[in-house]
Amino acid sequence: MGKRRLTAERCPRCRMHIALCLCSELNPIETKTRVLILMHVSEAQKPTSTGNLAHLMLPNADVRLRGLPHLSTVLDDVVAPVRGVNEEPLVPLVLFPARDAIPLDQALQEDRDLRERRINLIVPEGTWRQARKVITREPKLANVPIVRLPDGIPTSKYGLRRNVRSRGHLCTLEAIAVALEYLGEPAATASLLQALELMVDRVRRSRGLSGADDLA
Repeated sequence: MGKRRLTAERCPRCRMHIALCLCSELNPIETKTRVLILMHVSEAQKPTSTGNLAHLMLPNADVRLRGLPHLSTVLDDVVAPVRGVNEEPLVPLVLFPARDAIPLDQALQEDRDLRERRINLIVPEGTWRQARKVITREPKLANVPIVRLPDGIPTSKYGLRRNVRSRGHLCTLEAIAVALEYLGEPAATASLLQALELMVDRVRRSRGLSGADDLA
């Protein structure tokens, strides 16, 4: 008897196969920090995209697609001050482990403005090469400070892709979760990591039923 195969139909929100949909079990949480995910188009429909999951979990997060010529204006409003509901300008920070990136804890210690104002956390999502291109080739981010997670971050619990299986590499959702903890939002950190655990369990179960190729 062959392996059981899941239906090809997927949930339009979480991208998981309908039988494994996460949506009814997620508990979104509001954050003071705004999260802007710059997602490569190749990630948009993948059920293993943790940027999609972070977007579902954070009601005030936003996703902008990158990687096609007609998407070249997705950062037009990053240059201008981004305002929240109270009209307070948000301070933009790019979260990416570039060579010249400042550890987030150090940046918070050294810059009172970062500690006292709301942050617009800009997070690239895609392969390492795709994410790096956003940082090096996007002129609208040229003057936005780049921060990285502090040293000693925990080992990733994701494990669904080779590039985040080694120590020191986190998936997009984990990176956002750790950053939010340093930004004083531990409840959001806990909720995000719980959602990731649920997603990883579902994906692994589905791979056990139908094979990894079905979720490529």
